[in-house]
Amino acid sequence: MRIKFTLFLTCLLLTILTSTNSVNAQSVGDFQTNGTGGGDWTTIATWQTWNGSAWVAASAMPDATSGVITILAGDSVALKASITIDQVVVASGGKLAMGGGFTITLANTPPNAIDNSGRLYVVNGTATGTGSILNRVNALLKVENSGILAAPTTNSGEVQFSNTSAVGGGATLTNGNLINWIDGNLYTLDGSSIVNNDSMAILPAATVSLFTNNTGFLTNNGVIYLKDPALNLSVTNTFATSGGTIRGFGQISVSNTTTNTGTIIPGDDNSATILTVGGNYPATGSPTYKINLVSNSATPTAGTSYSQVALANGVNLSSSTLTVADNATGDAVGTTYTVMTAAAGSFTNTFATTNLPPNIGNLTINATTITVTRTGTLPLTWGPFTVKAAGSQAVLNWSTLQESNTDAFIIERSADGVKFSPIGTVKAQGNSSQSTAYTFTDASPAQQGYNYYRLQQTDLDGKSSYSSIVAIGFGSKSAVSVQTSPNPVKDLLNITVTADNVMITVTDMNGRNVRLLRLNPGFHQTSTSDLAPGAYQLTFYQGHNKIGSQQLIKL
Repeated sequence: MRIKFTLFLTCLLLTILTSTNSVNAQSVGDFQTNGTGGGDWTTIATWQTWNGSAWVAASAMPDATSGVITILAGDSVALKASITIDQVVVASGGKLAMGGGFTITLANTPPNAIDNSGRLYVVNGTATGTGSILNRVNALLKVENSGILAAPTTNSGEVQFSNTSAVGGGATLTNGNLINWIDGNLYTLDGSSIVNNDSMAILPAATVSLFTNNTGFLTNNGVIYLKDPALNLSVTNTFATSGGTIRGFGQISVSNTTTNTGTIIPGDDNSATILTVGGNYPATGSPTYKINLVSNSATPTAGTSYSQVALANGVNLSSSTLTVADNATGDAVGTTYTVMTAAAGSFTNTFATTNLPPNIGNLTINATTITVTRTGTLPLTWGPFTVKAAGSQAVLNWSTLQESNTDAFIIERSADGVKFSPIGTVKAQGNSSQSTAYTFTDASPAQQGYNYYRLQQTDLDGKSSYSSIVAIGFGSKSAVSVQTSPNPVKDLLNITVTADNVMITVTDMNGRNVRLLRLNPGFHQTSTSDLAPGAYQLTFYQGHNKIGSQQLIKL
């Protein structure tokens, strides 16, 4: 009796599972790959079809008249034929390569002709039609070897262009995450466009061009990042940037600019360069030039210790903004920085807005150069400030580069980076023109989450100033990759990063990307004073993988 009952239950479960699979997933006429590695699209043995109750060997290859066509994880399919396809799903771990000199037409059965969660390649061929391509988070779409992407495409993962490739057919590629232009020239053909709403990285260490044919477009609402100092990028497209940013290294020349309300930032936050900008890119609109003074030097040099924008032509500055960020506070009073140059023509008028640190001034606009000067230093100049774990204790080490009438350092600790309380005092040297080192041990930091530390320097005359903030994590919560505070924020956002290769995007409630941060492990601070009050979405990535998000309220 027990054997018969067990057999009955087994049969019942198999019936339920088979029935559930049929109802939930498939329709008669759907196709999927064979699950044994895939093969050529036109080879019938590559495919299985759903007959209503089971997957069986296909009797024909799939096309636009088929149902849903799925390329399974672990299978790779090569499509080298001029056919029409539709409702193709590339699963995570699956691959579809199209081209080989052929044109593949995408039909337009909603929602997408190709829904890619794996790897999709357009190689030496054209993907065209009215059907759209959706490239999902963590997916890769690669256009290479004279491949042409001529179908409307939305990217939430990564798009790569290499070895001369194009967007064509009047199609628009809308980027919501990452475009990597690896090598070769890139074309926008026949009224096509690239709309960058997030990050577009230009990687070649060579001379490359973004060409147009019959009025192609590049619209930058995010960040275009020029990666290599040897890069020379020529843009012949109609180029517009509405609040977007061009930053990085090398040279860029833009022939036809229609709108320019963006920001030009040479180098990175922590590295200097001379960014050469040619054509008429900065000549129209109201650009912002942001210059970083990044390292202390006995003889500060453009491109080495501070950044510089080198324009091919002079411009009218009356609608422009100049912002200087000073991380080189040890430079001598009287140091002059040439922050902008013009190779031809001349600068006219003055900036509509200037944002200079308190000890940077004397803005001087000559015909071909723009300079600022270090006008003074604080009574105390901070050196490095670090914190390390020693068992369950936190050891703080800091230094000053110079002191004048300094009395003491009050060590303050916080659990959230906002509310600080004093935990100790260290007597200061007082007066010194040389580097002086200090240390303090916190014997009882919190053993779960993060401890934030700052130093309040007090003078003999009662004046004071604060150091930067450093943080250290103890316990299981220290594994969190990104922490931010305060929230709501007014002027300054603290960011603690414990992982490599972290990128943070800041998006307003209209979905417009307003900031992109690339951060190394450690404690960072970024100004939020230029953000309008309201709600913003922070999204955290490590490499190409999304690792978290949060809402930020700006007061």
